[in-house]
Amino acid sequence: MDRRIKKTQEAIYSVFIDLLKEKGFNKLSISDISERADINRGTFYFHFSDKYDLYEKCMDFYVGKLLISCSNDTEIKLNPNGFLQIFKYLKENYDIYRTLLYADGLSIFHKKFHNAIEGQLKKAINKMPEEIILSQEIASEFIINGFTGVVEWWINNSMPYSPEIMTEKLNGIFSPYTKYLV
Repeated sequence: MDRRIKKTQEAIYSVFIDLLKEKGFNKLSISDISERADINRGTFYFHFSDKYDLYEKCMDFYVGKLLISCSNDTEIKLNPNGFLQIFKYLKENYDIYRTLLYADGLSIFHKKFHNAIEGQLKKAINKMPEEIILSQEIASEFIINGFTGVVEWWINNSMPYSPEIMTEKLNGIFSPYTKYLV
């Protein structure tokens, strides 16, 4: 991607997050975004078809940043170090992820985060012995929803525990499963 295009999109994402915090998604307009980002509406429409497209692409961008910062890869690593990196990154970028998670009740972030860990987990499920996992689908959903639920709870409750404590607790809960993760 051209650096200018990338820079413009990142500026629009940043403005979008700020406006989500201020106005909420439903009251936010393309004019608001264009004015704050100091771009014309044509530039906005060059990059995004509407504010819903912007929201979707913004989610992809920030979930991607989370994954890359935590594992230097586009796959999330659900292992002891991976948990710690995720919680540290989320703590450093709390305002962004809190805004994305709870913007007017839209659940796109939840779905994207859920899908991001699902692929890595499914690879590991196949390595687990039968006594650990009787049903791959049930175990997969348990781990994915348990992890995403804890992360969302932690963000929603203003991070009541440090990344280190969260990692320690999750490692204890998920150890029968995470020891098989790559």
